[in-house]
Amino acid sequence: MFEAGEFNRSCDLLGLASQWLQPWGRVREALQALHPFLAESVLPALDQQLASRLYGSIGQAHAHLGQVEKAIEFYEQTLVIASSLSSPM
Repeated sequence: MFEAGEFNRSCDLLGLASQWLQPWGRVREALQALHPFLAESVLPALDQQLASRLYGSIGQAHAHLGQVEKAIEFYEQTLVIASSLSSPM
């Protein structure tokens, strides 16, 4: 689906797969599944709620790896998106 440009659908499915892999110690694989969504051509095309979940999942993976600064960067992005979604336009 990702190759066909169905970024939202593939992000939803791979995000769930990533969340499933992380508690089983397969954090690096979880990150590999999500990394393509950070491309400059893909990220703007994602639904904002999915982008927020993507950043949260990547932040969680970095936290599992002990990479606290990277985790915080991704969690901050999650908060930025979440606050833009909750504020009236």
